[in-house]
Amino acid sequence: SGNQYANGRLTANITVNTNVLTATGDLNGDPASFRAWTPIDEFRGSFHGDGYVISGLYAKAYGVGFISYGINVKVYNLGVMDSYFENTGYASGAIVGYMSSNGTMENCFSNATIAGSSYISGGLVGEANHYAAVRNCYYFGKTVGGAFAYSGFSWYDSKSGNNYYVSTVDDGCKFTTAISPDILATGEL
Repeated sequence: SGNQYANGRLTANITVNTNVLTATGDLNGDPASFRAWTPIDEFRGSFHGDGYVISGLYAKAYGVGFISYGINVKVYNLGVMDSYFENTGYASGAIVGYMSSNGTMENCFSNATIAGSSYISGGLVGEANHYAAVRNCYYFGKTVGGAFAYSGFSWYDSKSGNNYYVSTVDDGCKFTTAISPDILATGEL
């Protein structure tokens, strides 16, 4: 179980698996061929991506993401790419599955595929509540099975601002703005 209050910082890109997703965002091949990601759970520290990317994550579990459950967690400047998260029961998102108690996510992005039968599944964060804040983030992946582009569920005074998703995803959310792939390609967000 480790130190829940640890702080981390990326100093390089990390690739766990390669070619997890097809060009259309579907799972590329047999899931048994991928090294499974065990999400960081009950994390209460901070994680600074410093603009680097973690790619090739594959997880299918009850509540998934790079971090499955973040309490007062702080995540900055992180990309999660070429990754697949399948929720079998609770909150899932590429960066954080469930974020609460003044958690913060800023300047993060992802093209991960989020598959979830739960309405508490989202591209960046599955559930953000209890004063959590998500700012300056964007999502350009694929959501299937009831997942939303930004956040599946937000409540208890959660704050959001300047977040975007590419309009080719299946569904959006009232807390984010749809943009076209052409605008994303310009880099002018």
